[in-house]
Amino acid sequence: MRVLVFTNLWPSSVALQHGSFVRERVRRLRARLGFDLEVVHPLPLYPKLPGDSFAARHSRLGAEEVVDGVRVHYPRYFHVPRFGVGRQAMRMERGCRKVFSEIVRRFEPHIVDTHYLYPDACAGIRLATSHGKPAFATARGSDVNLLGTVDAVRAQFAETLPRARRLMTVSTALARELERVACLPEGSVITMRNGVDLERFSVGDGPPEPRILCIARLVEIKRVDLLVRAMQHVRAGVRLDVVGSGPQRPQLERIRDELGLGERVRFLGQRTREDVAAELRRGGVFALASRHEGWPNALMEGLASGMFAVVSAAGGMPEILGSSETDAGVVIEVDADATAWGAALDAAAERLLRDGRRSGNGARKRAEALSWDHTIEALAGYFEEAAAQ
Repeated sequence: MRVLVFTNLWPSSVALQHGSFVRERVRRLRARLGFDLEVVHPLPLYPKLPGDSFAARHSRLGAEEVVDGVRVHYPRYFHVPRFGVGRQAMRMERGCRKVFSEIVRRFEPHIVDTHYLYPDACAGIRLATSHGKPAFATARGSDVNLLGTVDAVRAQFAETLPRARRLMTVSTALARELERVACLPEGSVITMRNGVDLERFSVGDGPPEPRILCIARLVEIKRVDLLVRAMQHVRAGVRLDVVGSGPQRPQLERIRDELGLGERVRFLGQRTREDVAAELRRGGVFALASRHEGWPNALMEGLASGMFAVVSAAGGMPEILGSSETDAGVVIEVDADATAWGAALDAAAERLLRDGRRSGNGARKRAEALSWDHTIEALAGYFEEAAAQ
């Protein structure tokens, strides 16, 4: 079997952690089926930019490279950020057409596996079906929750997504929302949740840190500002540590300073996967206050590390925690204010200080119940069926 992955969510030599959750699923499925693999990673057509920003680093990549033994192609397409989003999939399709056709002639893939619905899957599905190749498409969260609010994108979802052999999302909540947004038949979207690496993310030794830990991009949708404000209502001796980078950091630091929280709120910056795993092993209470989510890997990793969680009721997060009997964490209404968040975080902190590592026993058990096994077996069946046909 030969599989061509089509997505901008894939690690490159200049961004080794970018799209690692997609690579992890493909890696596990490849180990199960033993297929040959190549990747098309579309990039905007930028001139070579100075500096170390994400766009600048990718602007200096060549036409292709080998990453972890996988051949990755970088076709370019015209795109101006924040403008013309309704035409982005068409432009991506046009920019990738020549490279895609050459790969089909040489590599002869049995399946095209696309990730992130817009523009990636919309472009990839059109390219695949134009060559008579079955396409799989997986939604990840913001491609439905945010881009799905754009009329032009919704129209393309309704027109293009039904052409996919299988249409999947990472949570049941996201599946139902996609069906609504794209006017798809009820039950037509399949849930294929991400699992978690239970070896890399494990419970640490010794007493846990007396803290709330949030791992998130510092952007408005993650609402880290709500957690900062909530710390006014959390007992002394407990701090908030935030791992991640993003444009909101200056604003968040300003809120912290205006509230006089000082060292009680620390911004630890971007970390590697290994550093994140080590940070999680230090323990604490895991918190994520996002307004929208798909199936956040950070929450899964926090549970696997034995951290009781306090999260918003966004997207698949209630599904991840399961029923109250799992004792993996608590869910807060999306519109709850900083006072309500403070009360929930303080109660979780009290539990942490009282029970230590035992406070996260239910979290670890819940993570163990959400392994990759079911997802990979189901995907293997779909891929084998499509390749045979």
